[in-house]
Amino acid sequence: MNKLLASLTIALFAQAAHADVVKVDFTTKYDWSGSLSTIDPIASLTLSLNQNGTVAATLDTAANQNWYGVALDSGWHFTSTDMTQGSGTSWGTSFGSFGTGLVCFNNCAGSVSWTISDYNGPLTSVRQVLDGGGSAYDAFFYTGMQYAGDAVDASAVPEPASIALLGLGLVGVATGRRRKAR
Repeated sequence: MNKLLASLTIALFAQAAHADVVKVDFTTKYDWSGSLSTIDPIASLTLSLNQNGTVAATLDTAANQNWYGVALDSGWHFTSTDMTQGSGTSWGTSFGSFGTGLVCFNNCAGSVSWTISDYNGPLTSVRQVLDGGGSAYDAFFYTGMQYAGDAVDASAVPEPASIALLGLGLVGVATGRRRKAR
């Protein structure tokens, strides 16, 4: 029993350690004169690897934040899971042209998500989606002004149920050791 509980504990930690998630906060503003300035994040993009080898992309903005597009500095193509907010790929910015992104033609507002996939097979890492670009930044957000940001690995934080299960397993291990000692 103790070995089973110990195995479950290790499995929980291993699952949390293998999460492949990156986040981009858009904190660099391009003002059309060619100068860049640092600002508080206007939006954020979270990319996470799905079990089927696709990458889930979620753009989080304020509910009333109008936007026209978001792009990754990558050549990957995407398939849609939620295109209620926009459509299309391959759009250009002052930072370059991009083949992976979401273009909104009708002044979209708020958050949106889509799925990035590779037509040649499953992806094994979120970083594959961000590799191969030639820009100084990983992702771009366009509201009429352009914003850029770099991807940062997000820490895997176990959900409360996983923490509770881990605690229960440790209590079981301790109880088993006490019984054995008697």
